[in-house]
Amino acid sequence: MASNDINLKKIQKLVKSGEMSVNAVFACEKYSEYAIINSDEKLIDLLLKKKVNLNHTTKFLLTALHAAIKEQKLDVVKKLITSRAEINLTRPHYPLFPPLHLAIYCRNYDITEFLVMSGANVNADISPTTFNNNNAIIHEGSDEVYSSIHLAATTNDSISGVEILQILEKYGAKFEVIKDQEYTLEFKAVMRYDNVDILKLFSKNYDNFLGISDLHGDTVAHLAVRFSYINILQYLLNFGTNINVINDRNSSLLDIAMKINIDLTLKNLIVDDSLAIIKLIENHILKLSVAGIFVSKKNLRAVDGDFFKSFHEKCKKEISELKSKRMSKTNFNYYSVLEKTLHGLAVGFTHLDDCFDEAEIFLEFPLYGKIIVQKLRRAFERKELVKNAEKLYDIFYMELPDLVIRNIFNHLSNVDLRLLSQ
Repeated sequence: MASNDINLKKIQKLVKSGEMSVNAVFACEKYSEYAIINSDEKLIDLLLKKKVNLNHTTKFLLTALHAAIKEQKLDVVKKLITSRAEINLTRPHYPLFPPLHLAIYCRNYDITEFLVMSGANVNADISPTTFNNNNAIIHEGSDEVYSSIHLAATTNDSISGVEILQILEKYGAKFEVIKDQEYTLEFKAVMRYDNVDILKLFSKNYDNFLGISDLHGDTVAHLAVRFSYINILQYLLNFGTNINVINDRNSSLLDIAMKINIDLTLKNLIVDDSLAIIKLIENHILKLSVAGIFVSKKNLRAVDGDFFKSFHEKCKKEISELKSKRMSKTNFNYYSVLEKTLHGLAVGFTHLDDCFDEAEIFLEFPLYGKIIVQKLRRAFERKELVKNAEKLYDIFYMELPDLVIRNIFNHLSNVDLRLLSQ
């Protein structure tokens, strides 16, 4: 019998009288799911009162909890969880999103938050292997069933993705970049969507994030170049990734970009992205070189020619301006931000609050502004970490000379400083 042929009042009457089981199923819907979809609060309450089996599944709508999540009905979700619907349910015969995964897939922050607060497993390992181990049938198109983090990361909407990932992190989700010398599926998803905001969530707990490499020596920057993730590559370069890094095949970032461009050209494919990546890397090499920051001979040779003279002169002009412009309330000029270490800047900013206007820096220094702002952000972050950790200074002082203590702080990573601050 089709659900649209069924009269809700008649169902209520039959259930009340006991003539119809609360766990009866239509062609593809259970009564509880039907009641949820049709927003019938009275029928939902009646079914709960009659102890309906909330964890019974149907082929299309799954459980009552799944139906409530799909319909984005937070009040019903709360009611079902309170009535002991299984919050971490997986289905034995079909690859099934647990309720949390479905809420994330639907991009519903409120339901996601409620589920994790109620005990949903944020690190559930839902994979084809899991289903196969349970003699499950993996249907065509269902060979990849993602983790909660993977689902949250696969979005072009930075805001919803970041918010959902933050709530998952708060309740213990593990943000792993690399495991067993391979980049994780979750991190690859972040890269694939070229999403810088979500990348930052993965990178913040790694002091050596820029230096992480896989089995083949490929860093995150290599990955960004290989798959033309231009937003992430731009961010990594401004953040300070090593432009001279090579992988196990002796390939630099520029080598990989050039090879991709050649391969695409030979195949008569569009090469716009690869050309943009090449230009981005070449310009960065020139900017570092003119600023007096070390660049390998291999990279210098790549930008040695008349073609690059115009950009080279623009860099020289801006460097001169950086050296002549002093940061307010400091003894530093803007060029010193490029040459000083992060710890040196952090110590220099000890008695200052944020003393720079990002928009003004971007406008005044269009070539080096983003590099400077990224370094200033990191320097002020480190300043706060050092300040919070200095409560241990007196303890160290009883045993060690002052200079030794200061050198210790100089070599502590941000992760170390966070631990000392706890």
